Amino acid sequence: MGQRLYRRRVVRYPLPGVVAGDRAYVTDTRHPRVWQLPLGRAGVGEPELAVDLTPFGPADPAYLNGIVAHPRYPHLLAASQGEGGALWRVDLADHAAVPVDLGGYEYNADGMLLDGDVLYGVTNRGATIDDMRFMISAARLAPDWRSAVIVGELADPDWDCPTTIAKVEGKLLVVCSQVRAMRTGAAPHLPFEIASTDLPTWP
Repeated sequence: MGQRLYRRRVVRYPLPGVVAGDRAYVTDTRHPRVWQLPLGRAGVGEPELAVDLTPFGPADPAYLNGIVAHPRYPHLLAASQGEGGALWRVDLADHAAVPVDLGGYEYNADGMLLDGDVLYGVTNRGATIDDMRFMISAARLAPDWRSAVIVGELADPDWDCPTTIAKVEGKLLVVCSQVRAMRTGAAPHLPFEIASTDLPTWP
């Protein structure tokens, strides 16, 4: 079982968003778009459209959620909340996008975390909020980010509807959102919890 933490400030950046170079990139939870915001000494600039995924690929991008940036190249990964849960490789230089080949795995991630060549995403399965099952899906990325292999899934019955994650001091922190209570109108259990667990060593 994961350890519970009670801290007011853990995640340093708002999600879903990522900072790469002199730009912040955020996903659109209403449309299949990635926006960019210039960063400078004067602060954060006005949002500009980085790429619209609508024209690309057979998969329905619907709307986007989790996002991470390549540490060296102008590439992003953005997860779709649409049918099929595609993971998209976004090329910022060409303003283009292609679905990552995951062998048919549905990667409908909310929060995502890049740890070396392993991508962690908070995913879920289920037709309704009542039967929805939440997990953290781990995928080992190919060097070009055009394909990935699922190496494992993490789940804990004590995680109450996890939605995002962060790595702090070698631990994986899991935000327990209690989104099921919100959707059903039930009162949440206070205080909200952040769980802590060890990062596995994947083959």
